[in-house]
Amino acid sequence: MRSTAILLLTAPLAWAQVALYTVSPEHRLGAQFNLGQVPEGDALTVRFQIRNLGPTIARVTQLSVAGTGFSLSDPPALPRSLGTGGGLDFTVRFEPSGPGAYSASLQSDGISMILQATATPAPAVAIQEGGTWRTLVSGSTVDFGDVERGWEGRRRFLLSGRGGEPPPPVEVAVAGNGFTLVRQPGQVTEFEVVSRPAAAEVLAGTLAVGDRRFNLKATGVEPALPRPEIAIELAEPRSARQGRVAVRLASPSRSRASGELRLAFEPAPGLGADPAVVLASGSRVAPFTVEEGDTAVRFGDRTAVDFQTGGTAGTLVFTAAAGAWQERATVTVAPAVPVVSSSRTLRAASSLEVVIGGLDNTRSAAQLAFTFYDLDGKVINPGAIRVDAGPAFRQYFDSSGLGGAFLLRAVFPVTGAITRIGAVEVEIANAPGAARTGRLPF
Repeated sequence: MRSTAILLLTAPLAWAQVALYTVSPEHRLGAQFNLGQVPEGDALTVRFQIRNLGPTIARVTQLSVAGTGFSLSDPPALPRSLGTGGGLDFTVRFEPSGPGAYSASLQSDGISMILQATATPAPAVAIQEGGTWRTLVSGSTVDFGDVERGWEGRRRFLLSGRGGEPPPPVEVAVAGNGFTLVRQPGQVTEFEVVSRPAAAEVLAGTLAVGDRRFNLKATGVEPALPRPEIAIELAEPRSARQGRVAVRLASPSRSRASGELRLAFEPAPGLGADPAVVLASGSRVAPFTVEEGDTAVRFGDRTAVDFQTGGTAGTLVFTAAAGAWQERATVTVAPAVPVVSSSRTLRAASSLEVVIGGLDNTRSAAQLAFTFYDLDGKVINPGAIRVDAGPAFRQYFDSSGLGGAFLLRAVFPVTGAITRIGAVEVEIANAPGAARTGRLPF
């Protein structure tokens, strides 16, 4: 009888060269591993690494964990090839539903391990949010948000047992500057944590429920400035007037603050800017401050600031800007007939000169009329001398940069008895109407 030997050639077993480690701290594992202890209702995570210790590439084709309360957290995509010294990280999550000892089987290529963990009895901890209760896990952060200095923020907590049973006895405490625990006498299932910042700063604390810890956070902020109210004192809303503006507060301020009063000008349609619309400082911005207890803002050592309405029809817009506030108030200056603010006459040997200073807030002055009177008060022929000065006014207003202010100079050659001319009356007309000077003597 003849026998035949059969020779089989195969590749090295890839799984024989891999090992399982914990990541932090790093430790090579054997056939079983205890994740530790966690209160029921909380979760525990441990990071592992499958590491290739061999001289050739190792393939990882499957990875699983089977056992009540155990799961893979964000499992890696497989298959995966690991070069020499290469590793594949993954995380196991343990989240028990009740107290007791738990175990699970961890399987991968060439790896088989028993995982163990323990859940201890502990009450569920929930926080009230919008009328409902949200269950917390250890290590989570309860943020009180912004809390004004001198005031307080409150959060209500609830302890409960499994299946509607009373919670097991547990010690509750709060640590951290600015945080205090408030419990009603005889109350064991509900309590409040109060945050009282003494300054504008971030507060950090801890809520301890038995062995469990929850982070507390609150941001102390300065109390909000009361709503500013702009008060304008102006006898007449007309051009070339001076007024006063103050910024009062709806209630005494509980904090220090700063801001500014801004003045803007919106000219009437067809009109341009007017640099004469300003505050008393010559600017259109006035900084102000507020101290605790103030009922009005302060412009230096004053509680009001003067302003000029300028020489152009339009709207003055005041804005008090401080913190989150942007309060506005307006003054509307309507179009008006020309205003004569000054006059001067001069009689020379053979001519008469009339100089008129005034304001046309529409910049539309055009028709002029000059009526001369003799020493007896009678009109001198030919009566009113009319002049179309529209082009001259337009050219002047377009280049002056002084708003509606103007200075008019008119010279009249005279033949005859010039000394018999006693006065002149001037009429200036613009779009809204006409204005007369009254008789101006020579």
